[in-house]
This record gives sequence, C-alpha cells and structure tokens, in this order.
Amino acid sequence: IAKLLAAEILPRKQGRLFEPFHGGMSATVALQPDFASDCFEPITRLVAAVRAGWEPPDVVTEETYAAVRGTGTPLEAFVGFGCSFGGKYFAGYARGSNPNYARSSKNALLRKIAATRNTQFSHRDYLWIEARPGDTIYCDPPYAGTTACKGTRPFDHALFWSWCAWQASRGVLIFVSEFTGPS
Repeated sequence: IAKLLAAEILPRKQGRLFEPFHGGMSATVALQPDFASDCFEPITRLVAAVRAGWEPPDVVTEETYAAVRGTGTPLEAFVGFGCSFGGKYFAGYARGSNPNYARSSKNALLRKIAATRNTQFSHRDYLWIEARPGDTIYCDPPYAGTTACKGTRPFDHALFWSWCAWQASRGVLIFVSEFTGPS
C-alpha cells in the first residue's frame, strides 16, 4: 500500500519529511523522505552496509542461516530478514514456492537503496526525531497486538500516541499507519 500512502501524504506534505520506522523501506521508496530511521539496529546496520557498497549474497544455505546469527554483521541482518519465514527477523529459514529467497531479497534491497539515494538514514528511536513545526512525519510503528522483533523491547503504544499528540501540538503534521489508535 506504499503508493496509496504516498498519494495521500505527499500532496499534504509540509517542510521536511521524516520516517522514523523505515523497516523494509517500501514506504521509504514511495515517500522519498528527507530522513529515515529505525531503532532496530540490525536493519540500520544492513542499510548502512549496502549504501557503503556491501552486496548481499545470491544464495544463503540453511547452514549459513544458522551460523551467522549473533555475529553483528551485515550478513546476519540480511539473512535474518531476507531469508526468514515471512520476512520476520530469524523466524525460521524460508522455504516455499520461491526457489531463492536470498536472490529475491538482495535484488529488492538493492533496488530500494538505489531508489532512496537522497534520503538520509540513521539508527535512531522515533523519540529522537528532530522535527520542527511545519515538518511532516510518517510513522508505521509496530502494530498493537503484534509480537516484537526478536531482541527488541515491547513497544510502548501509550508513549507513542502521547509523542504523536505532542508533535501535532507543535505544528508537525503526523501520519500514522495502524489498525487502532486513541479516540
């Protein structure tokens, strides 16, 4: 739905555009934010490595999948997302109708990185976004009622919604993708 989001957000955009939950970067490609960040270190490590010239492999075996976990390398981050069941971080080695998850994930990642060359990426929690009045923020936080990525703390939805209200009260235009929210 990234293109649909962009069609709603971009005509209303004010000032600089921030995306503090870039995750898999589909919305990042569609929105072309000035700044994109994520607090999950493996994904920001992967983006930084690819932007610096590291290229993911075309093939990842089940043995490699098991061996790289906990190494803190770009390969760990790539394998953890791109070669895992459902794209969920180390949720089990991906099997199914796709004969090569690694190659498909690599190609998608390289396309997304190339398409966002004007976006400044960082490893940053949403609470540290430096938006000014007149800026725009698009948030796609962890959805309420879903499980957190392995290795992350549970997401504080009450704090998030309070932060959104504070940003809006300062004149920042806020968009949030979520199934539920405060009334």
